[in-house]
Amino acid sequence: MRDSKWRSIDSKYLVPGDIVELRTGDKVPADIRIIQLKTAILKTDQSSLTGETDPVLKDNELVE
Repeated sequence: MRDSKWRSIDSKYLVPGDIVELRTGDKVPADIRIIQLKTAILKTDQSSLTGETDPVLKDNELVE
């Protein structure tokens, strides 16, 4: 976010520390840390990474 405006960029330009906003159906080609949820439930399809066939529930609990 530059100049208080959200912009769409290609994921290849993301670097550690970037803040991203996701919407339903978005694909995330990298690890991200969830800091705020604007929905009651967030599930992800990790099948290409882990082989899991069911979506995985995510939360914004503190990672230490």
